[in-house]
Amino acid sequence: MRFHVFNFRQAEEILNSKKKNFDEIQEIIKGLTLTPWQEKDHTIILQSFESKGWSREEKISEDLEKAWRYDAYNERIAIEVNTKSLCHRSYLKFILGYNAGKIDVGVIIVYDETEVKDPKRKIYSITQRELKDLRTIIPVPILLMGIYP
Repeated sequence: MRFHVFNFRQAEEILNSKKKNFDEIQEIIKGLTLTPWQEKDHTIILQSFESKGWSREEKISEDLEKAWRYDAYNERIAIEVNTKSLCHRSYLKFILGYNAGKIDVGVIIVYDETEVKDPKRKIYSITQRELKDLRTIIPVPILLMGIYP
C-alpha cells in the first residue's frame, strides 16, 4: 500500500532518528495488500507488525486504573490502527504513555479516503483537522499515516 503522512509536533523527525524502526514501519505499510474497510484489516495490519517483532497489546502503565494498551509497540514508538473508527482514544493513549515516559512518538494508521464519498469514512482528514485544533493540549509527537491502495 502507499501512504501519505501528516507530521504533528515533529514526529517524522523523531522517527527519522530511529531510522531502523521508521524504515520498518514504512516497509510494513508498503507490504500490505488490503482492500480498504475489509473485514479483518485491523488484524492483518497488526499481524504484520507482530511478524517484525513488535509487541501487540502493549500495556501503557501498571499505575493506571484501566488496562490501556497500544495496538503495537517497539522501542518507545506506539502504533494505533484506526481503520473503522475515529482516533480520540488513540490521542488519550499517546498522552498517557508520553506523560508516563513510555513513548517518544506515536503513529496513527488510518485509511486515506481521498476517493471516498462517505463522510463517515474520512478518518484521515478528520484526524488531521483534529490534531491541528488540539495542538495546544496534545503534547505528543504523532505521525498520522493515511494508507491507500
